[in-house]
Amino acid sequence: AITVIGDTKKRNISSRNFAKDGYILAVSGEFGSSGQGLYELKKGLKESYFINYHKHPVLNKEISNEIALNTSCPYAMMDSSDGLIDCIYQISNKSKVKINIEYDLIPKKTDNRDFVLYGGEDYSLVVAIHPNDFKKIKGLIKIGNCTSGSGIYLDGKKIEYKGYNHFE
Repeated sequence: AITVIGDTKKRNISSRNFAKDGYILAVSGEFGSSGQGLYELKKGLKESYFINYHKHPVLNKEISNEIALNTSCPYAMMDSSDGLIDCIYQISNKSKVKINIEYDLIPKKTDNRDFVLYGGEDYSLVVAIHPNDFKKIKGLIKIGNCTSGSGIYLDGKKIEYKGYNHFE
């Protein structure tokens, strides 16, 4: 176990329960590339864009710092280490909001839909953010929005949570 004590230095701190009706769901980075890379490694390939992405994930700490320093409203944010849908489910569930996403807006380089939605280890950021704050942050890509209600809707259809449980 690790305990960290420090000062936020006037930064906003994210929490999974800060998403609100009217917030934008945005991401930084891409989704599915690590899963595609692991798949290719298991198939015996030695080198590709995806294998490199899997072995050397891109961590964009600058954008999380920009969000913390430049937002005026609380926001919900986490990384996609356990998959995009897992992030969205965690935010939706903790914030008690419905989240609508559009598949075509999700940044991706693989055609494998399961890797994009459920693959992990991409370490991209997923953030539910107030529209005024979204306009201030360069590098965020809108993939959906938060509304009143519950659940996750992909292209208008409710999807069930299919995520990874570390304790099972």
